[in-house]
Amino acid sequence: MAIFTLQELDEQIAAFKLALQALAVNQSYKLDRREFVRADIEEIRKTLVFLDQERSKLLSGAGPKFVTGRIVR
Repeated sequence: MAIFTLQELDEQIAAFKLALQALAVNQSYKLDRREFVRADIEEIRKTLVFLDQERSKLLSGAGPKFVTGRIVR
């Protein structure tokens, strides 16, 4: 059983792609003497890879297989 539906995965991938684009423009900024970092670009990339793998598994039907058998006595 998959954790996410295909639609949820597509929505999350789209959201993380937007976040990646936003970080390309401005990852951090300074206000007075304080510096703020929006997000970790490597973590976003890792998450995108994970989501893509989950999406591929869902589309290929990969997952646990249940095999029924008969015990011979």
